[in-house]
Amino acid sequence: KGDRTGTGTLSVFGRQLRYDLSQSFPLLTTKKVYFKGVVGELLWFLRGESNVTWLQDNNIRIWNEWADEDGELGPVYGVQWRSWPTPDGRHID
Repeated sequence: KGDRTGTGTLSVFGRQLRYDLSQSFPLLTTKKVYFKGVVGELLWFLRGESNVTWLQDNNIRIWNEWADEDGELGPVYGVQWRSWPTPDGRHID
């Protein structure tokens, strides 16, 4: 396919990679990954948290830079995953 540089572009649509998770976990290894931190961050997301205190208590500091002085991050991933607003102003968890 043509592009602005004239070098051409190869496009692949709908490509899927499948992994047998009972055998291994597909993790990029081009950089060091703190696996316990990844799991902890995911659990924090699933809890619907927006405060970094739980992360800090579990030695996970990746979100500290964006937290305010009280540790709040606002409506980050976990909050959005767990709090679905309804037209009448309620929230569904």
